Amino acid sequence: MARFHEEKQLALLRAPLVSEGAIYFAPPDQLARRVDTPSPSTLVIRGGALTLIDARGARYLDLAQIPVARGFVDTLRMLLTGDFAALRTAHEIEFRLTSESAPRGWLLRLRPRGAPLLGAIERIEVSGVEDALAELRIVESSGDETRTRFIDVDASHAFSPAERARFFPVGTP
Repeated sequence: MARFHEEKQLALLRAPLVSEGAIYFAPPDQLARRVDTPSPSTLVIRGGALTLIDARGARYLDLAQIPVARGFVDTLRMLLTGDFAALRTAHEIEFRLTSESAPRGWLLRLRPRGAPLLGAIERIEVSGVEDALAELRIVESSGDETRTRFIDVDASHAFSPAERARFFPVGTP
């Protein structure tokens, strides 16, 4: 689990879209993203289903119907579970240390090898320090870019039943 600050640079907009909130991951396949500002919403992914909950209510989507979204979610899961064999199959991988002395910084750059991300995503960059994730940068083929910075990362958090109910609400697929 972690707090995040995200900026989306879109060619159609003069200023970036900024959001802040928290992200939660419970292996192997539960991911929740809660946005606190500017407009509260929660996105919950379980298996192949995505639920968006906001002021208008809850909407359910089957990720199989949105191949690019499914490919991106699968990539996130591979990253979060450390499935580098699957990452190597789906992406060209470049890894390098950004600082040799402690604390060691690192950068992992992924370039999609094929469908559905090839053509939509130019690259995904993940950076961190030691074992803590610091930033996720997604550069789309269109030139649009999303940069998410992570704060207060707790990668080894064990979710209690109450936390699971709160972060991955019942009623989502």
